[in-house]
Amino acid sequence: SRFIRMALSNADRLESLAADIVILSNIEHGDLNSVRQAIDINDHILKPAKKRLERYKARELDFAHEVAGEGEVKAPRREFTQAVLHLIDNAFKFSPEKGKVRLRVDVGSNGGVQIRVSDEGPGIPAELREKVFDRFYQVSQGDSREHEGLGAGLTIVRAVFRSLKGDVKILDAESGCLVLAELPDVGAEDIVYE
Repeated sequence: SRFIRMALSNADRLESLAADIVILSNIEHGDLNSVRQAIDINDHILKPAKKRLERYKARELDFAHEVAGEGEVKAPRREFTQAVLHLIDNAFKFSPEKGKVRLRVDVGSNGGVQIRVSDEGPGIPAELREKVFDRFYQVSQGDSREHEGLGAGLTIVRAVFRSLKGDVKILDAESGCLVLAELPDVGAEDIVYE
């Protein structure tokens, strides 16, 4: 069963990597999907996040989430899900053993959302808070590259949110890292798939 879990985890990583490459290609060609459709927070964010948490089972992380608001998030489903999962995965990846990871989702009244992800990891120094959004940049560079991945997760997150007139930023936190991703409500010019 251990080998099956490992194979499934690696298949999930490969699927995520392939999705990243497609999205990066779309960003490069200025062809990022911006059609807004209904996002089910439980099915499209929480279930995949809990599945992703399985990769870090040995670290016994404490993951808690809170969803507030009565509306419905509207965003390009594949791109939005991939972006939010990158934020959550980063929090898992950089958390210490038995660390706390918190996800708060505040749903707007007409398709918008505010997402906060926090962890108890080492945090990101203020002077690198913009640099980490550069494509392929990782805080641990060179031979040490402690954490696997392309170093494109935050590039994807920011591109997806900005393509929808939103933004992503790293906020000051007493400890660890706190990321805020904001997506405005649907505007008159937005294409919405019902």
